[in-house]
Amino acid sequence: MCGIGVSGEAGRLSAAEIAAITTGLRSLPEPWSLFPSVGCEGEVTLMATPAWADEAGSGEDWAVLMQGAPGGIRLLLSAGEALDEIGVAPGPEAAIRLAREAARRHRAGLERPGGCRAA
Repeated sequence: MCGIGVSGEAGRLSAAEIAAITTGLRSLPEPWSLFPSVGCEGEVTLMATPAWADEAGSGEDWAVLMQGAPGGIRLLLSAGEALDEIGVAPGPEAAIRLAREAARRHRAGLERPGGCRAA
């Protein structure tokens, strides 16, 4: 199996974008885990998860995925068996902002009575 094939038309994240996302996530007040996955054709998908995700106690594996895309950086939320589009950010700073917002929304859904994900 070759990497995470979530988009047949995924572009490529540049080395500069990967470095900016990595540096940006590491500079946040809340720590994030970042794992790169390289596909068959050399495309990189970054999987990012805030450290509090492990402490949420939901038992659900989830991450924000980032890929190169036409027009910027494509973000998706992978939670359990679901894969939801977050959006396309024009650059690394916007991608980090979208990732944090998506993580907050996901956390709020996990904290609802019954632990249901936000729709």
